[in-house]
Amino acid sequence: VVELTRGDAVGMTGAQVLADTARGGGLSRFVFASTTSARAEARNTYGKIKYAIEERLNALPWSEGRIFCARIGLVYGGPEQAQFGLMAKLASLPVLPMIGLRREVQPIHVDEVAEALVTLVVDPPAGRQTVVIAGPQPMRFGAWLRLLRRARHGRRMLLVPVPIWLALAGCDLSRRIPFLPTVE
Repeated sequence: VVELTRGDAVGMTGAQVLADTARGGGLSRFVFASTTSARAEARNTYGKIKYAIEERLNALPWSEGRIFCARIGLVYGGPEQAQFGLMAKLASLPVLPMIGLRREVQPIHVDEVAEALVTLVVDPPAGRQTVVIAGPQPMRFGAWLRLLRRARHGRRMLLVPVPIWLALAGCDLSRRIPFLPTVE
């Protein structure tokens, strides 16, 4: 069960309204850009909400063969904004303490994502409403950051693994220091 905030509920309703409006406007297919973390048991709210939206769209009576959920992997390339902007900043550092370095990702270039989405609209796979759009080879996130640094800066990166308990303790400690800004 996913507990929705007002914003999450608006997102779910908005996706359905958008799909219904596209259908009413004569479009034969609707593609919802989702995430590879979309699943009922996702570790984060983002993945749980994306999964809930997929389920809602797939439950529409007219969805079969018309609604497709594109679960997109870790996207790189293009303007250095959002998630790719953060990865580019991280890759500029020679030493990076970090949690989750062993987590697997499947990086894919933004141009490949665009091509796959167009293909999904023009020639969707029969019998499948959910399609994964990701790079062909899984790799550890730490290896990905090192590869990105080498490609962008021609230099190596030292990754220092940080245990999750230590990172959480640091976050807790930062809340107790009066002059540090808080994130809400």
